[in-house]
Amino acid sequence: MKKLLITLAALVGFTGCATLDQHSASVQFIVGQAAMRYVEQVAPAERAARATRVLAVLDEMKVLTDDGPISIADLASFALSKVPANLNPSDRQLIVGVINIAVQELKLKVGDGVLSADALVRVSAVLQAVRDAVSIYVAR
Repeated sequence: MKKLLITLAALVGFTGCATLDQHSASVQFIVGQAAMRYVEQVAPAERAARATRVLAVLDEMKVLTDDGPISIADLASFALSKVPANLNPSDRQLIVGVINIAVQELKLKVGDGVLSADALVRVSAVLQAVRDAVSIYVAR
């Protein structure tokens, strides 16, 4: 279950590329709320640790997108690798299906090749919304 938000972040990064221009505030709000719900699924004493793990995954995704050219196939592979193996079958099918739909939509919007700098900026904006949402659970 702890990797569910990882998958969500990658997935929303995909859909964010395709739709962020039109629905920036909505996408970021929804992503932030989903991230907060994920963190709040554990006892209050465990929320800081869960949020810290989410932030570590976001750092991993930032490295992935900052390290150079990245394709939709690379992001799809990353997202699919983060789907938790211990999910029940219906949740797993749902997450994998949504990732595949997002990949198809992104390919329609930006093509099959390496993501442009503009597309990566869109992905980063969505991931920042997740970071902002879960950061409130980490002591400063």
